[in-house]
Amino acid sequence: MPPFDEVAVVVSATLLLPMMLFGIFANILTICVITKSKNLRTSTFNLFIASLCVSDFISALISPLFLYRRTWGFDDWKISNFLCKFFWGADNGTSLSTSLHILIFAFLRFYSSTWPFRYKEFKVKHAQICIGCIWLVAITCGFIPFFVWMNARKMNRNVLSQETGWPSCTIDLHWFENFKTYAVAGYAVFFYTPMVLILLLSIGVTVIMYYRRFKRKAQSHPEGKNVSSNAEVRR
Repeated sequence: MPPFDEVAVVVSATLLLPMMLFGIFANILTICVITKSKNLRTSTFNLFIASLCVSDFISALISPLFLYRRTWGFDDWKISNFLCKFFWGADNGTSLSTSLHILIFAFLRFYSSTWPFRYKEFKVKHAQICIGCIWLVAITCGFIPFFVWMNARKMNRNVLSQETGWPSCTIDLHWFENFKTYAVAGYAVFFYTPMVLILLLSIGVTVIMYYRRFKRKAQSHPEGKNVSSNAEVRR
């Protein structure tokens, strides 16, 4: 049975399509503002934001295909098989890209908090190289495998088989073992590991900020001033 009845399809479409339009418009607007402003596009952090907006824009653009896959196209994906492949490739590629972007954000925050003067040496060209590497990994390790592995075919729900309950646009069984290996190794490398690193970096930034705040309070305390004054006199 399809996962949604007609009422659920209408409700899902009513909720999803306005969010899709807002996502497309908001991300295009953000990209245009950053790229058109000289002050904004020379900021390394803003370049990463613009790159992340590209990923979010693609995610919003393919969201109707996700809706179609789970509703009208659940039994028979009647639109182009290329769109099925592109949907899966873009979905996994943008997910991987988003994961790496957020990891870079966390690292830059930690780096700028720990070594603020050295962070100034991180220039636009360095940010562009990092962004290029992110998208290279997202395309080669995210988009291409899923574009190759996925396929659309009409499902026969009257025959009990390995793919009986699957949507029409799904994994080609010839690549199923490859997909299982990727699900274990690839997800661990591209999603779970960044999640752990982001958590550790966030904790590190919190500890550094707390330590500096505690240090400033100690230096502003009268006893701390007296100690500093006595040290100056001895010198």
